[in-house]
Amino acid sequence: MTSFTAKPLDAHRTLSEILSAARQEKHLKIEKIEKDLKINKKYLQALEAGDYQKLPGKIYTRSYIRRYAHYLGLKRSVVEPILEEELKIFDQISATDQPVAEETPFIIITPQRVKYAFLGLATLALLLYLGWGINKIFSPPRLVITAPAADLLTSDDSVTIEGRTDPEVEVVINGQTATVDNQGVFRQPLNLAIGLNTIDITAKKKWSKANQQTLQIISQSQPEIIEGSPPQ
Repeated sequence: MTSFTAKPLDAHRTLSEILSAARQEKHLKIEKIEKDLKINKKYLQALEAGDYQKLPGKIYTRSYIRRYAHYLGLKRSVVEPILEEELKIFDQISATDQPVAEETPFIIITPQRVKYAFLGLATLALLLYLGWGINKIFSPPRLVITAPAADLLTSDDSVTIEGRTDPEVEVVINGQTATVDNQGVFRQPLNLAIGLNTIDITAKKKWSKANQQTLQIISQSQPEIIEGSPPQ
């Protein structure tokens, strides 16, 4: 029987991938290995596919893999832990399998498919996270006006606009940039003209859409009181 020098293995690959890659690297045909090892071709193919359901029990599976790994020059001390871990996963999956009707199609679970399922879930989670991040960048920031009340009627000639937004957001009130602190709180005094005052308040991040609110405040002059005369 042909023997080869042992070489280190990639622990991130499944055992079936390791066996298949080692055989292809040595340009060996399944038929030759079948003849040399006296192992049925279908079992060798099942080993390279990670299809433990097609193998004749754990005792034979362990024996076949040890012989095959040795034939390919793979270290037994590295191959066996991977084998035992995959057999453990296979047992857990088999224990939860429910009987199905003969006409019901089912999917054969192999180590490769388990690996690809985990990769698919990880990719989906990454895409969801990126989508959330992009939405956060482009969505309008929050803008809450805490003072003054809407549709205010006042005799004062000025008012202070107060509110809350997100940190690092630019707030512009009637063309004037308000100072926003680290908590997202802003206060901006504003002079009023007699009559109706329309106040536009805009909050915007660098790349986001703007969040705009409008207040209307009426400022009325106080009636003049002449000394000695009753107020009108």
